[in-house]
Amino acid sequence: MLYCRRIFSGRGGDSMAQYEHYRDRQEYFSIGKNVSFGHFHRAIELVYCLHVPKPVTLDNTDMLVREGELLVVPPFCTHIFPRVEAHLSICCVLPVGFTDLYESSSGGKTLLAQILKGDAAASIAHMMRGLEHEEQPLVRRGIYTCIIGMLQKYAKSVDKSREESGFHLRVLSYIEEHYAEDITAESTADMLGYNKYYFSTLFNRGLSVRFRDYLNMVRINKSLPLLRTHSVSETARLVGYHSEQSYFSNFKKVTGQTPRAYLLRTKGKR
Repeated sequence: MLYCRRIFSGRGGDSMAQYEHYRDRQEYFSIGKNVSFGHFHRAIELVYCLHVPKPVTLDNTDMLVREGELLVVPPFCTHIFPRVEAHLSICCVLPVGFTDLYESSSGGKTLLAQILKGDAAASIAHMMRGLEHEEQPLVRRGIYTCIIGMLQKYAKSVDKSREESGFHLRVLSYIEEHYAEDITAESTADMLGYNKYYFSTLFNRGLSVRFRDYLNMVRINKSLPLLRTHSVSETARLVGYHSEQSYFSNFKKVTGQTPRAYLLRTKGKR
């Protein structure tokens, strides 16, 4: 379902499991610390800093979003938002259909990762605020359309390769469906009909992350809700790991903490 009325308005930074479950299918809105592990998606994401600057990492590049500035996270851009205790921001992930709207109405261009300032940032943030309590689908769609128009006016973009865009969609869809299986870059390339070397070149160049690292991000994020109802060993098996040790090491690499520490920190925040 492309446009959905269900919005996760998390006031803390622990709505990541919910967000990962609904990403690329539904919209997301949050006012809070807005913490996330390394991941990317096909949707456009916007983060407006309200209080206390926030360091972020986009495609291995460190950036600082200051108060009154708007971070634009383009499709397929790997991003990490660490926890900053006093930080407060508005985060909005547009329904994925608006990525297509932006690109089709911009002559096939795609957004660049960037920080908007001044009136441009304030105007888009004002529109984002309008989503907080608005439940009418047509009104929400109108707000998103206005945001797209503002991005076309103020944000930088670049011509996009149609071949690479189609490639990314096919690969991400395949991983989303088969992440719990014993897949590799080579087996995925073979299944989708690509030369393994060309496959790796397109994947690394377009997504700025290795196939194995992205697969681990998907598996770990998929495992977060499972940890609440399953043992660590069973959770590891359900998301595609052959051993608890492998799951443990990758969990810590992706989240910066152990599964037990994650459960203790998020206890009672369901």
